Amino acid sequence: MDGFEVKSLTLDLDSRLITLRGDLFGDYVEVTTGFSFKLRKICCPRCSRESGGYYESILQLRCDGRGLRDYEIEAARKIIENVLESESGNEKSFISKIEEKKEGIDFYFGSRDTGRKASRKIARELGGRVVESKKLHTRIDGRDAYRFTYLVKLPSYEEGDVVEKGGRLFLVKSRKSGRGVDIFEGKSVNISGARIVARKGEMRSGVVVNVDERTVEIVSDNGEVFVTDRPCITEIGSEVLIFEFRGKLMVFPKDL
Repeated sequence: MDGFEVKSLTLDLDSRLITLRGDLFGDYVEVTTGFSFKLRKICCPRCSRESGGYYESILQLRCDGRGLRDYEIEAARKIIENVLESESGNEKSFISKIEEKKEGIDFYFGSRDTGRKASRKIARELGGRVVESKKLHTRIDGRDAYRFTYLVKLPSYEEGDVVEKGGRLFLVKSRKSGRGVDIFEGKSVNISGARIVARKGEMRSGVVVNVDERTVEIVSDNGEVFVTDRPCITEIGSEVLIFEFRGKLMVFPKDL
């Protein structure tokens, strides 16, 4: 409207009315009229990918010979959260899906790099290993586009378990670093690839009542008396933990 200087306006979307207030040739004027509009929904590239289930990599968390413990899953989730937070500037750094399975748990990532970083950190913190594979997904602008799978396999043993490697028996001291102590020699060694023999929670307690150069006599907590090979740093009165290996009862000191 020629000569009309708008000072303020009010929009009412429900009634689709607009009120204009201002001056018309020096006089105050208020005009209300109807209007129409269209809403157009838009979605940012990140949200579009995330809502569409887009992913470039899968992190599969598994454990050799047993199911995952709750604390292992929780630790993995926290590591993943930290990785996602550190990559907040990457529009592909998100989880599009989580699948819990009998054999473990799968995390689907929008970015290959996120999956790779998370898998390596989980393996490093929980003492596992990473197996990487890829599968052709599609072709984009003449280029092959792959989806990557990072299988993180945690060892079946935990700290306090007894394992066997190369015919020797070891007490697991650190799963993260893959270190154990030889129960007969007391030496710290690498136990990567060792086989589980006895779990900490399944062992019985006992006391050494007699020793010689090669053997010890044990009284277990249920009153059973037996003689077995002498482990390191055991004397009469030493408290020991008892486990079975190849049909024979074996022991090692509780404070090993």
